[in-house]
Amino acid sequence: MDVTTASNQRPSSMPPADYGGNIDLRNLTVESTLFLPVQIEGAGLYIGDPNFAQDNGEVSLTALEASLRATLRAQVVPTAEDKRLFGRTDLPFAISHGTLIPMGFSSTLDDALSQSVEHAINMITAMFEMPRQQVYLLLSAAIDFDVTQAVDITKGVHGLIDLSMFQ
Repeated sequence: MDVTTASNQRPSSMPPADYGGNIDLRNLTVESTLFLPVQIEGAGLYIGDPNFAQDNGEVSLTALEASLRATLRAQVVPTAEDKRLFGRTDLPFAISHGTLIPMGFSSTLDDALSQSVEHAINMITAMFEMPRQQVYLLLSAAIDFDVTQAVDITKGVHGLIDLSMFQ
């Protein structure tokens, strides 16, 4: 699932990126919300390549491919509102079953992890008005970071933040 990019070149839907793309994240299930940063007016939402099963840490480009029907609801959140609610707005993230999932994508897993950590810090700081340093310490003590995929041109890492700890 992705949105149209602002680039004049057609991007590949194979690797994940800031526009979405092939985000093989097993946590994106029924009743999940995926947030993609809109890059052009109208967004241009694209959907395809469903899987019956795909686990995190993809290493071989293989999933149990499927022909599925889906019911989706799309909503455009104005940038100012998105930024006020979630802080950083230039990367995809998800909310799934009480878990906030900030994502990071890069050519290396180290850089993807750094991006996901920074994404998490920005989001929690904005959402819960916590100091950045306190959030950074919290990430080491209470947040899991997992490899989304290691096989694509672009590597992916995501955080799994249980939102109930903030209640």
